[in-house]
Amino acid sequence: MNRLAYILLGLGLGLAVVFVLPPREAERAPAAAPTVEVGGDAVVEVDGLAVSSPWARPATLLAGDPAPVNSSAYMTISASRRDRLVGVESPVARSAEIHETRAQDGMMRMGPADPEDLVVGPGQAVELRPGGLHIMLMGLQVPLEEGDTIRIDLLFESGSRLTVPTPVGHRGSSED
Repeated sequence: MNRLAYILLGLGLGLAVVFVLPPREAERAPAAAPTVEVGGDAVVEVDGLAVSSPWARPATLLAGDPAPVNSSAYMTISASRRDRLVGVESPVARSAEIHETRAQDGMMRMGPADPEDLVVGPGQAVELRPGGLHIMLMGLQVPLEEGDTIRIDLLFESGSRLTVPTPVGHRGSSED
């Protein structure tokens, strides 16, 4: 065979590998978590984990204001097996963290949550709520307007990841 035939054969085999072989596991997009409406609240369930009643506080970005704008999000997380919430991500914020509001020395303070408070399992739900555990969305990249839905990804110790569609709106109290 001449050189051109070898080149064409190599290209053909290369294309066959690209289009015939399935993608590696790391390249696959995560499966969308099924969402079910239950009494007006969406419930996201995947891999034995469930999230109900998600919501985020509205926040306005002011043009020309260099100060970062933050918001917070809330939900209830339950599980049919033991796991621990270890992280949170959202494309709407530069960073996202799990915080806790607590009374300390007669003052309300906010800071990172105790990892022991983030364990879920049968009969052990984690409630993220105003005035307690919550998700801080820090350095918002976009305004959060009432009626919008944002994406929040919950990361668990087991390696599970839940993508939670989170409506923006006013619920609960204004403690956070």
